Amino acid sequence: MKIDLLNTPSGLKPLYDEDYEEKRKLKIGETYQAEVKLLRNATFHNKVLKLLRLAWEFQSEAVRTSYNENFELFREDILITSGHSERYFSETRQEFVSRVKSISFSSMEQKEFESLYERIKDTLFLTFLRDIPEDIFIQNLSNF
Repeated sequence: MKIDLLNTPSGLKPLYDEDYEEKRKLKIGETYQAEVKLLRNATFHNKVLKLLRLAWEFQSEAVRTSYNENFELFREDILITSGHSERYFSETRQEFVSRVKSISFSSMEQKEFESLYERIKDTLFLTFLRDIPEDIFIQNLSNF
């Protein structure tokens, strides 16, 4: 059973109706073990996706063409370049290959995700947004 809880001065409280219903299944007086994990901030997750999408919008036609006009290829390349990937040796290609890791809520905690956001920004401004002042880009990001 997984339930989302809010920490209050009077203890942990179920966050949603479904969580409340699940908690009600626990018997009073029984002992349970729980793993506590801080949930990721959904607003911040969306900010990362907006950052990547806006960076794509700022790209020239030549850059877009190099990614076959495919935002997902661009996004994956940024994540790999930002160090969010797994490297392995492909027997069929006879070379090392990098594969992007997931950024889903269950795959990483908030602190790690915030660190990835900073690395993504660094990658973008060092490679793809060199000629754009960061304050102008960030202003556009807030309007995006």
